[in-house]
Amino acid sequence: MKPKQSYLYLLLFFCINCITFYEKIPNPSKQIIDLKPKTSLSSASQKSFFYENSFSLQPGQKIGSLLYDPNSDFFKIGIEEKRKYKSNNSPFLCLLSILTITLIPCYYDAVETVQLSVTSPYFFDKRKPIEQDIRKREYAWLPLILISPFFGNKSPEDGNRLALEEAEGKLSKEYDTMLSEIEVTKKKLKPLIENPQKYSVILNDFATIDFYAQKNNFSFGTGKDVIIQIFNNSFKTMTKIKYHLTSTNSLTKSPNDVYEIVENEEIVFPASFSKNILFANRNPRPNSLFLFMDKIEIEWEDGSKTVIAKSEVNQIKVVASPRLIADLFKQK
Repeated sequence: MKPKQSYLYLLLFFCINCITFYEKIPNPSKQIIDLKPKTSLSSASQKSFFYENSFSLQPGQKIGSLLYDPNSDFFKIGIEEKRKYKSNNSPFLCLLSILTITLIPCYYDAVETVQLSVTSPYFFDKRKPIEQDIRKREYAWLPLILISPFFGNKSPEDGNRLALEEAEGKLSKEYDTMLSEIEVTKKKLKPLIENPQKYSVILNDFATIDFYAQKNNFSFGTGKDVIIQIFNNSFKTMTKIKYHLTSTNSLTKSPNDVYEIVENEEIVFPASFSKNILFANRNPRPNSLFLFMDKIEIEWEDGSKTVIAKSEVNQIKVVASPRLIADLFKQK
């Protein structure tokens, strides 16, 4: 037998003879809570979610207060990544077993940290990942080759399912937090949407691509590329938009302000969004501390013009996803 073939058979034997299990990590505080009388959850308390990964869930299946609904897109959960697990065993513990092609049994125990990502069309970005620890146990022994096809080898999907079940409380809390944040944003948006005569546009996206959060002020290292999107809240069609950007090192107006005008010729119909456009190299001073929208000029299809001054820009600037604005517009 050639050396390469020997290595291949060695690897094959080792993989076949391993059985992996994922087990819950006991949580003392959770055990105390579980001792209390359990009450059935009403349909109003169920939080619909969509899971983006491969293991099977049946529509209507419940995981605590979470209800799996493949048609729901408000609360999407996915496995973002699995961190390297922390082992309680010595790395040399199974060396002898490997050298003997698992004739000598080996037992391996480790804790794996799973990161669950949460996304929603009602937010621009992903939420902070939710971490959940699960225990991974692996057995390696040559006789397992006889029972592993029948006994079953736990796949990573089983670990993902367990992590989802164990993190249900954290996910439910995040769900409630997102609902609260949306309500706060709605309170800012409703007065604008309900008064189109005064607020003809809503500035719903204004940031540099280097920042995760959508804000109007940035710290050192601000990138040059700027993204802007607005919502036409009026009853007229836009034909041209001019964005006046100012970049400065001071929160108050100072002599070192630098200005640049970005023009966007685009047809934006009423109750529609402008394209979320990336304006490359449009930050006037790349290393400045702050970037502001100083003024917006709008040309309408009927030939009229509207100028939104800096003070008014601050009133119409609401960090909200297009989905949230569109829903509120339909409800008015």
